[in-house]
Amino acid sequence: MDMEYYILFIYVSYSRLCVSFSMS
Repeated sequence: MDMEYYILFIYVSYSRLCVSFSMS
């Protein structure tokens, strides 16, 4: 797995976590 894809995956996971946190 390339580093940029790993960082992208972390970024997406973090954003979705923030979104779900703000929705609740």
